[in-house]
Amino acid sequence: MQEPEDPQEDLAALLDALSDVGRDVTALKERQEQDRSGLARELSSVRTDVSGIDDRLRSVADDVSRTETSSRAVRETTEAYMERIRELESTIDRLRATHRATDPVVLDARMQLARITGESGDRRGAITLYRTLAGECRADLGPYDPRTLDAFEEMAWWISGSGR
Repeated sequence: MQEPEDPQEDLAALLDALSDVGRDVTALKERQEQDRSGLARELSSVRTDVSGIDDRLRSVADDVSRTETSSRAVRETTEAYMERIRELESTIDRLRATHRATDPVVLDARMQLARITGESGDRRGAITLYRTLAGECRADLGPYDPRTLDAFEEMAWWISGSGR
């Protein structure tokens, strides 16, 4: 048979158990507070990362915009050069129909064509045009004619990589 329990002991045991629960609750609250603090630090770190990514995206968007603007400007400049080259070629063809290849008006147009070709970015094309022009001038006008010397000088200038 069991002896009746002592209410005092039961009360003390219950108080001890309640005290343990209180300590556990306090420990859980402290841990929860630490977890919140850790989460807040992590969230702050993530926000910083996102802000950095956002800044980099804006920078890339700005670079793309500048690149598109530059590309458009290059395309427009190239188109302008190509149009000028076509005009000069047409002018030279018309002039050659009525003038010799080394007449001053034809030579001026051919020198302009060679210069514009080089300025458009086609160094080799400019060198070829100046070489042909210099050879024809030397044959028709002589090796010391100023126009012959100018053509050779321009050809050398483009060969040296100076380019305009």
